[in-house]
Amino acid sequence: MSSFTSKTILTASQPRSRQTQHRSAPRPKHQRDEKALERARVQEEIDAAVNEWFDSTKKLATNLAERFNKKPRYFLDIFFSGGARMVHHQDKVNPHNAFNSLKAQELRDGEKKSFLSSLHIC
Repeated sequence: MSSFTSKTILTASQPRSRQTQHRSAPRPKHQRDEKALERARVQEEIDAAVNEWFDSTKKLATNLAERFNKKPRYFLDIFFSGGARMVHHQDKVNPHNAFNSLKAQELRDGEKKSFLSSLHIC
């Protein structure tokens, strides 16, 4: 004999109640305004510090450019992009690319015009 009743079926078919997180009470307008002013002040300080750093970086790039007879942009590229080149430096040579490079150099030396696909040996 089954012990199911209409009450147990209704209880089983309803979604479970979930614990919800209660929202805190909204802040009054004067507190929101104070927080907005504080955030704006902190952001201005951050912007000033970043601008100071960038100005000193541009000054260093200009000094190095005069010293080594290059353009300042050359040193700015080294400062900002050079780190990526140093981190992702490839020490190991790929044999397939080395072979293709060697064969392409041989073809260039022989003055033959060819496509790279003709280098592949079947």
